[in-house]
Amino acid sequence: MNNNLPAFSAALASYHVSEAVPGLAHGVFHVQQNFPASSIDAVMSALASAVDNKMEVQRDSFRRFNNDKYSFVASVVMAAKDEVQELPRVPQSFVAVARNMYMNLEDQTMYDAEAVAGGKIRLTRKSSLESVEAINELLAARKKPLSATASSGRKAQAIASVNKLGRGVLTSYLDPRDLRLQIGFIVDAKAAGAPNIGNTMVSIASMSTNQMVPVQVPAFMLVEQICASRFRDGLRHPAQKAVASAEAEDQMSYYNTLGSLNRELFDRWLEICRERDISIPMME
Repeated sequence: MNNNLPAFSAALASYHVSEAVPGLAHGVFHVQQNFPASSIDAVMSALASAVDNKMEVQRDSFRRFNNDKYSFVASVVMAAKDEVQELPRVPQSFVAVARNMYMNLEDQTMYDAEAVAGGKIRLTRKSSLESVEAINELLAARKKPLSATASSGRKAQAIASVNKLGRGVLTSYLDPRDLRLQIGFIVDAKAAGAPNIGNTMVSIASMSTNQMVPVQVPAFMLVEQICASRFRDGLRHPAQKAVASAEAEDQMSYYNTLGSLNRELFDRWLEICRERDISIPMME
């Protein structure tokens, strides 16, 4: 065994950069397991290394497919990563330009500053990957097409099909506003062009808020569709099919009063939320 090898090695096989949510991208990776290990942290580290540690892998979005003995395909959402460093003092090349803000005179970059434990100062520079073009340039340089043994079928399995994003389906997703894992019912899914994960926005009745307006989520930020075997089998909710075909406003009204209209469905939903450690503000 080569002790210098990491537990996992990853290569970016395909990607999509979001135009709807700046700074986000979806990646499909081929992951090789170099020796027995079960740490999810090791997998996250391998995925981040595959993109030069310039994007932050969103653990809650992680999905794995086609588990072989020593390899698998991973699907994950990535966010542009800010540069953060903690120093005993502000470098001499930095000059204060505003309260808690410095400029590095060497390259004209701006840093936010805050005091942290141990008498140190934390300096944060916004990611240089602020544009679709910048992220595309990074990921294109790191892309390595899947080998013949990791067929296109594997890659396709790791990408959600728009045709399966039916109304009324319960799904977990990353909220584009704060990248927290949430859950809700799909109200509608519309593709701007060809129906694929890259250009499809999904309207979701979020079950973690009391808002009457659906959340707009890029399809690649959906994590798990709660399938019939887990959610619908043996569950009597005749109104659900009719609701799924209703207008968005009527669907939102139904889902926001689910506790009184369909207690059995509501209780099952609560159970699924708690299993995934998803907060439920409306119940707190």
